[in-house]
Amino acid sequence: MTEDFLHYIWKTRQYNPSHLITSQGELVQVIDPGTHNKDSGPDFFNARLKIGTHYWAGNVEIHIRTSDWLRHGHQFDAAYNNVVLHVVYDDDSSAPGIRQLMPAHTPTLALKGRLENDLFARYEYFLASHKWIPCASELGQVPAIITTGWLARLMAERLEIKVSTIKQELEQTGMDWELAFYRMLLRSFGTRVNAEPFSWLARSLPWHLLARKQDQPEVLEALLLGQAGLLPEFPPDDYCRTLSQTYQSFCVLHKLQPQPGHNWKHLRMRPANFPAVRLAQLAAIMHKTPRLFQKLLVCDTPQEALALFNVQAGEYWRTHFIPGLVAAPSNKKPGTQMQLLILINVVIPFMFTRGTLLDEPRLKEKAMNWFEALQPEQNNLIGQWKKQGLCATNATESQALIHLHKNYCSHKMCLNCTIGRYLLEAPLKAAVRKAG
Repeated sequence: MTEDFLHYIWKTRQYNPSHLITSQGELVQVIDPGTHNKDSGPDFFNARLKIGTHYWAGNVEIHIRTSDWLRHGHQFDAAYNNVVLHVVYDDDSSAPGIRQLMPAHTPTLALKGRLENDLFARYEYFLASHKWIPCASELGQVPAIITTGWLARLMAERLEIKVSTIKQELEQTGMDWELAFYRMLLRSFGTRVNAEPFSWLARSLPWHLLARKQDQPEVLEALLLGQAGLLPEFPPDDYCRTLSQTYQSFCVLHKLQPQPGHNWKHLRMRPANFPAVRLAQLAAIMHKTPRLFQKLLVCDTPQEALALFNVQAGEYWRTHFIPGLVAAPSNKKPGTQMQLLILINVVIPFMFTRGTLLDEPRLKEKAMNWFEALQPEQNNLIGQWKKQGLCATNATESQALIHLHKNYCSHKMCLNCTIGRYLLEAPLKAAVRKAG
């Protein structure tokens, strides 16, 4: 037995409610199990109960054994003074020395013998699973209406987290939307591998300095690559020499300190994703569209927004992936997937956040419409979901599936997952229907 499972049992009333009696011999009627508290303090707030002949409104604490109250030190914590019922799986208060130390005013209710026999066994089966998701073998049994509704809630949950992150960035930048967008945009260009050095670069290189040089693409490249520490110490060609000299002049004037070049990762990375190429693309995007965030807000369609990122890096980069090293000529535009990721992870969440903070419902509606209009991301995780039988048809669904695996499946939080709960309870409900 686990406390998480007992929380689920109490919250969803998955126990035999007939003739509930406390260890003190009083009848218990659960009117409302209360609100699940996932922070410190009692497990459920504001429960409503009838114990004996009295009605109570207060908190409920849940443990596997009665003695856990003492083991957790609740007798010394004032936050537990308002607990009106102690719910346990196994009441071991008759053991020597336990009853005398328990608070006399808090009744105890034991649930052992009141649970459906197979329910915990099915939960243990999920916990013991070594498959990509715990319910991989059972996922096909879940009705589409359950999955669709759950994915919609997950998307809202994921968007809420993104909005919270953007709000924090806005607070740190004094509500400067362009600066906050610039920082998040740079981080997204680093993808998962180089997100941190890109983020450091965004914070160490003043946005307003870049904004003043947006009409000079080579200066933008010099500032981005120089501050990133990606320009060679001994320039092997004229272009690198010019970029280095330009950056050095700004270093002196603005007291810039470049990032150590070894912070960047290149291993097992396609050359098209090398950080120097990404920074050259960023310079080209900034040069082509000054005040990029404001321009994105007035785009009518996601295709119009994507076009702002479909920009070729400067001519030098046609034959380079790394400054100073000549390579075969190739296109140096951000790829279709990269452009899609920027829109999904930065542009649309920013649009939704602005709509929320400035009370502009039109922007929020446009953001949600864009999510539904865009194709799903193509990555290993979405490919794995497809193998499980769940195929994302748009960016809304692919974002929800990413959130589901990252925050629920990989942590085996089946009791908090609508699909997991359905699979746990389905046999019991089927038996009830058959009996009825």
